[in-house]
Amino acid sequence: MKTFIHLIIMSVVWALTNPVAFTQNNTLSGLVVDEGQNILVGASLYWKGTQTGAITNEDGYFSLDKHPSIAQLVVSYVGYQADTILIEDSDSEILIMLALGSDLEEVQITETQLDHFASTVQTINTEVIGSGELRKAACCNLSESFTTNGTVSVSYSDAVTGAKEIQMLGLRGIYSQMLLENRPAMRGLGYTFGMEYIPGTWVSNISIAKGATNITTGYEGITGNLNIELIKPFEAEPVFVNGYVNHVGRSELNVHLNKNINTKWSTGLLLHGNYFDGSVDHNEDTFLEMPQKQQLNGLFRAFYRDKYWRGQFNVQALSSLHRGGQLDFVEGVTNDLYGFELNTNRVEVFGKMGYLGFANPFKSVGFIMNATYHQNEGFMGRKPYEGVQRSVYTSLVLQNILRTTDHNYKLGINYFLDDYDEAFDGIDFDRTEMVTGLFAEYSYVRPEGPNDERRWGVVAGLRADYHNLFGAFIVPRVSFKYNFDDHSVVRISAGRGVRTARVVAENFGMLNSARTLNRTEALQPEDAWNIGFNVVKNVKLFQQTLSLSLDAYSTRFVNQVVVDRETVSDEILLYNLDGQAYANNLMLMAIYTPLPRTDLKLVYKFNDVRTTCSGDLEQMPLVAKHRGLITLDYYTKNERWRFNTSLQLVGQQRLPVMSHTDHSAAGHASLELYQVLGETPSYATLNAQVTHTFKDTRWEVYVGGENLTNYMQHHPIIGASDPFNEDASIPLFDASQIYAPIMGAIIYGGFRFSIK
Repeated sequence: MKTFIHLIIMSVVWALTNPVAFTQNNTLSGLVVDEGQNILVGASLYWKGTQTGAITNEDGYFSLDKHPSIAQLVVSYVGYQADTILIEDSDSEILIMLALGSDLEEVQITETQLDHFASTVQTINTEVIGSGELRKAACCNLSESFTTNGTVSVSYSDAVTGAKEIQMLGLRGIYSQMLLENRPAMRGLGYTFGMEYIPGTWVSNISIAKGATNITTGYEGITGNLNIELIKPFEAEPVFVNGYVNHVGRSELNVHLNKNINTKWSTGLLLHGNYFDGSVDHNEDTFLEMPQKQQLNGLFRAFYRDKYWRGQFNVQALSSLHRGGQLDFVEGVTNDLYGFELNTNRVEVFGKMGYLGFANPFKSVGFIMNATYHQNEGFMGRKPYEGVQRSVYTSLVLQNILRTTDHNYKLGINYFLDDYDEAFDGIDFDRTEMVTGLFAEYSYVRPEGPNDERRWGVVAGLRADYHNLFGAFIVPRVSFKYNFDDHSVVRISAGRGVRTARVVAENFGMLNSARTLNRTEALQPEDAWNIGFNVVKNVKLFQQTLSLSLDAYSTRFVNQVVVDRETVSDEILLYNLDGQAYANNLMLMAIYTPLPRTDLKLVYKFNDVRTTCSGDLEQMPLVAKHRGLITLDYYTKNERWRFNTSLQLVGQQRLPVMSHTDHSAAGHASLELYQVLGETPSYATLNAQVTHTFKDTRWEVYVGGENLTNYMQHHPIIGASDPFNEDASIPLFDASQIYAPIMGAIIYGGFRFSIK
């Protein structure tokens, strides 16, 4: 292993000191970026007056044969000003920079058409959620940004904390790597409420990469990754204000202040605050159905851009409080009542620096750093909890081409440090993890000919990481695509993912119960292989484009940390997998415009998720085998009015086996949880929103509703009448068996104001 790592280090050094860049004279290659040096994927290039051209790949590169008689190359990209470049005979490699479009209304209309799409260009199977898609719902924070997305599902972890988590490819969000501007985020102690730390108005777009994705950001991400891009101060409005309130009293306010100081420097200040102290208990079980919370959150951004250097520096700080439990609970006074509280203080410093001034315009070097301090302090019932996490992440990446822009490579090194001081109910979970990793990734896109738009594409990567506690990991990943034409693509991917479990933060919801944690053995890293298949086909139907996509993915675990709450009545057992564990996922999606300014999306998803608990291969509890999504959006001709609806369909879910519970003694508060077949009913939830933009476009108001079908899990807490189990005839207290919303219909309204 030491020899292998030594060879990789020597390869990195060689590549840094001996770049190779050579292009044949009859071929023109290049890179298309915007003024902020952000790559433009899917930009169109063609020789003026012809249909001969190319499209930039997932790294922004293109390659096409020179035209024998035409020297004018037209370059265009949605939302940017098209440009015509005069190509000299001696040109073989060029860098093209496009400016943002000057007609604001035209940009907004075009953006709406691309709010959500499955790419036919990128080699890795990727969905993009644009800012227009995010505005179809309130999207107060990141956890509420997936209501119109079929790939990512969001659920509550329990009925006390109000924490939400995602599911992707049938598995919990812990198996998907969360990235914030291409750096790992929401890890460790920040996982439980991490999606609440990113207000929805801060988000520019979200890229969802499925299956075995690239390996540049680490060895995690077994089912894929979600990369959240935040708004950039040099692209955003100087002033933006967003206010929100709902009918039960939750209120939020966002203020963005951005300024271009000069041609090189720009700064931004993003501020967020939310507050809710209501007492909602419709089912009269004495527990709050919507936990009380408050948060103050701020992000300062500074960007530097000149001809050769790109850099940014960011500081985010937040303080939040979550409080739940029984209505009359007062800390230190009512010890016979159940209460929950979590105070969080978090500071994060992160930045990037890149150099593009090499003689070879396709060569660049980038450095990313992140330092985090996260502190939790609180309790669940009579169980105290406290934790401190100190984390550092750095990454150095070299990007270049091999001979032509058809061949691209990245070489780099990552370093992770996660230092945890954590204790729950008197049990220590302290740990320090240090990981150093080297990686190499190669991508290839081959044009089949000057008049043939078919493309082969390959992205292949290999990581070698050394973990101070668990030794060395080798992580290979590969993705392959073939474009039959501009409108059809087939993809195959395969790869390995490894992660270490943070058992308290990642199972916070389960801890709101009478059970105790029991690690029966030393827990090993979770290890799995994912293989996937994707087809996207765009066809014309009644003069409109119908986009069809099929995803089929399978995840097979070599090891999994099993969280077993079914074998022992009053314990949550934690142990390494002894047997099989897998997740098979199938998704069908259709996007169509049946009428002018009317968008329709249909999604069906099938999940078969099983794991071995105490020797038996069982279906994973509280995961719906069948899910559906229908969205219907309508826009008036001038887009002054927008009407958005989404219907979520959720199939039956298996409830955890509670063999120790006497169902006849469970009482009315838990009868609905114990159906004869041990499965939940199917249900549907409807969300809708109406948005009006005033004539001067500075003001926008919206009203909407969530869960308008008013479907609720009426009695979600087992043993609510005796949470400390002093009455043996009452089932053990458990607030974690959540399969549906516990709040009925919620009506909300808000406004957006901006100075352009």
